[in-house]
Amino acid sequence: MTGIPAFLAQAMKAALRARGYTDEEITQLEPERAWEILSTPDQREVREFIDTIIAQARAATKELPQPGLLQMLLVRALDDGNVAPYRYALMIPSKISF
Repeated sequence: MTGIPAFLAQAMKAALRARGYTDEEITQLEPERAWEILSTPDQREVREFIDTIIAQARAATKELPQPGLLQMLLVRALDDGNVAPYRYALMIPSKISF
């Protein structure tokens, strides 16, 4: 057994719709492809998460003359504990790219 369903469950269809797929596109998807799509991070969700964290950090440091950087660490569980730091300047008012 591969763990990939033979058909698209309603929850999978809803998750695909949330990622911007139309009902027609979903109907055309093979279950393996849908599984692949849903197994990868949703860039829109990642962006929204980071924007929220940065907004909270800016609010928490708004009284500081130089708020500095927000540092987040990417930890990959299967990569022997290696981490990758990401730093975001809190004083830049525009959205931060990653």
